[in-house]
Amino acid sequence: MPKWRVLVVDDEVGMLEVCADTLSQLPNVEIVVEQESPRAARRLETDDFDLLITDVRMPDVDGVELLRVARRYQANIPVLVLTAFPTVDSAVETLKLGAADYVVKPCAPRSTFWADMSVAHTYSIKSSGKADRCSEFSRSFNAWRQRTRTC
Repeated sequence: MPKWRVLVVDDEVGMLEVCADTLSQLPNVEIVVEQESPRAARRLETDDFDLLITDVRMPDVDGVELLRVARRYQANIPVLVLTAFPTVDSAVETLKLGAADYVVKPCAPRSTFWADMSVAHTYSIKSSGKADRCSEFSRSFNAWRQRTRTC
């Protein structure tokens, strides 16, 4: 079974670790973490990902620009946007650019995060040409979540 590839971008190491730890509990997931947003932008141009999770406020390339890059090179990739500095303007902008969700940090990785992952999977299934693969991952994800539900 092919792995579901997730790119996580944040300039805070702690947040990268939380996301990677949470995602590593899912079956068939390859997690790619990137602390430097310019390098993440280059990876979006050259590598294939099934999900992008990005912070908004980062040096060099911010999360909004990273979302634009994702749309340019991987138009149907679901994107979860995380921020510790929410504003109405950034929320509206990211959602207009097609983000699946706008999550305010700190978020509870075992509750909010799973709900947002579900949103991203639903979005991905509806909008990508990878419906069979997404459906299989969604089934695995939901089965895993049922077995490990603790929140």
